[in-house]
Amino acid sequence: MESLFGRQLTPRELKSFCQTIKPIIHPCFGKSYYLRKLSKSEIRKDSFTWMDDPEDLASEVDYSKLKDVADVTMLHRFHCSEAFNPTVEEIVSQIPEEYLDEVIAFEIVYAPSEEFDLDLFRQETQNGYHVFVVRLYGKRHKKDAESIPPRHYPEGFDAPRGMDEEVFKQLRAHHVWGQWVG
Repeated sequence: MESLFGRQLTPRELKSFCQTIKPIIHPCFGKSYYLRKLSKSEIRKDSFTWMDDPEDLASEVDYSKLKDVADVTMLHRFHCSEAFNPTVEEIVSQIPEEYLDEVIAFEIVYAPSEEFDLDLFRQETQNGYHVFVVRLYGKRHKKDAESIPPRHYPEGFDAPRGMDEEVFKQLRAHHVWGQWVG
């Protein structure tokens, strides 16, 4: 897959990264799970965000064993603006190179969920992309701060690491009865 940031992963690189970097999903309120090992086809073609059947889940995530590495804003090329369905390949190919050796897991902490999310990033949407934020995790060592399960953006929390504060303020806007409210 051609990376949105100029990096193209070879099939061998993709396989290697996907053996060590695991997606985290939230099929149940209040619980986070790693996905089972995915096939090559699933990594490249299937939306992991829709894999929420019990047989798709591996173990529950223990955030005390993870450290936060970075929050990264990413793009997903959509086929239909109402369907947010990124693949694991799409996310792994956008992880900045300086984090690749450290990252062992990731999860989406902000994704478009309403029409106003699409309007917020109008230029990207018009170009066929959803904008979303992924938290990257590394293995926690004794000296590292323990990771805390994310409280999904945008409501009432600090801006994602590395995200411009003004962009975050826009994400916090509410859509009430067809009107923007700050």
